[in-house]
Amino acid sequence: MTRQLVPITSAWPCDRLVHLASERDIPAIEALHQRCSTEALTGRYLGFPPPRAIETLLRKTETYVVPGDDEILAMGNLALRHDGDARWAEVAVLVRDDHQRHGHGTDLIRAMAGAAKGRGARELATITRPGSELAARVMSRSLGPVSVRIEDGLATVTCSLYGTRSLVAVESG
Repeated sequence: MTRQLVPITSAWPCDRLVHLASERDIPAIEALHQRCSTEALTGRYLGFPPPRAIETLLRKTETYVVPGDDEILAMGNLALRHDGDARWAEVAVLVRDDHQRHGHGTDLIRAMAGAAKGRGARELATITRPGSELAARVMSRSLGPVSVRIEDGLATVTCSLYGTRSLVAVESG
């Protein structure tokens, strides 16, 4: 897998590049997990332990990262789903505690939404714990109006990728 830079073009400017992770990023992604609090990891993995092998995330999802100077500050996973004829995407984000509230999650959501839309997905969803408003707030700020469905002890936050805010993710070499 080669590293691809994904500049984000949306209704709001972004000052960071989000890139698709490669196997070269595995040590930095592991270090990100080690630098995150239990609360951040619990929110990302819904109380389940993070995968022992980060390679699993790279194989099963598209993993996007926000690089810092010599480390990764945040990561997001994008998984395309099919429900009959409908195509949608599921996303999950992890931001290092000392870099939360700096727009990294928003940038990741926008980049993954652009990638999902480019592959024909019509909706973007994330799964969180009921009562956690952070996911809905970030999705709404990133993309527009959201809906929240609570079922089986989990909240699914969904947003249309064909709303009023346009998203384009352009890959460049």
